[in-house]
Amino acid sequence: MSLGNIHFLGVARKDADRAVLMTSYNEASEIDDEAIVRMVEQPELQLAPSTHYSFEIAGLSWCVYGDDRGRVYILIAQVDYPSRCSHSCLEELERTFIAKAV
Repeated sequence: MSLGNIHFLGVARKDADRAVLMTSYNEASEIDDEAIVRMVEQPELQLAPSTHYSFEIAGLSWCVYGDDRGRVYILIAQVDYPSRCSHSCLEELERTFIAKAV
């Protein structure tokens, strides 16, 4: 069980029918990385670039953000964690990830 608000933070890449978890932080390994990949691989998951999506699964808040290159930024937190903080965190993750990838 996590002692903090954020349980998982990661970046995945989604191609036509396959997803790869590129990097992640997983608090005490409580979130299954393969479950993240399976979620990103779902054909119904169509993310408009630069749009935040939030939903709740199993008592945790998921915030997902996609870019125009097929990358998916994912944050899983306590339900009461403010969405504005999740959104800011994912935008900062995107900036940092892109800066280090270039």
